[in-house]
Amino acid sequence: MTTASAIRAAIAARVALLTGWAESRFLADRLGYDPASVAHLAYSVDLPNGQAVGHRQKPTIYQQETVVIRFTHRVSPKDQVDSYDAALTAESSLITQLLANWTTTFQLVYVSSVRASLDSGEWRRHEVTFHALFYVQE
Repeated sequence: MTTASAIRAAIAARVALLTGWAESRFLADRLGYDPASVAHLAYSVDLPNGQAVGHRQKPTIYQQETVVIRFTHRVSPKDQVDSYDAALTAESSLITQLLANWTTTFQLVYVSSVRASLDSGEWRRHEVTFHALFYVQE
């Protein structure tokens, strides 16, 4: 049976295949808020909520988990626009990596991206949201 923790671990392992990316050891929703958690291309995988979805005409139930991947990207003081573009490229690589056909256990659907600079101005924090869909009962 597929579990939320198995999905989180599989996604984290898939992101780790991107060159230079390293999973943060901090709580997923704290990445970027604690100064010790910030590193170039550090990422976290968070599953903040999920819901079961059933069908009226079939006894099939699937679960939808919200998956939020947060990552930080260093902003070079002299080339801030280039750094911003590089962060957007890193985000695109992340989305492409996760939407590729790599698992049969669950399906990922891209939902949205939120981007912001951290207070210091030295870092960008990106939050990329997906929905993970998987069957619970047939």
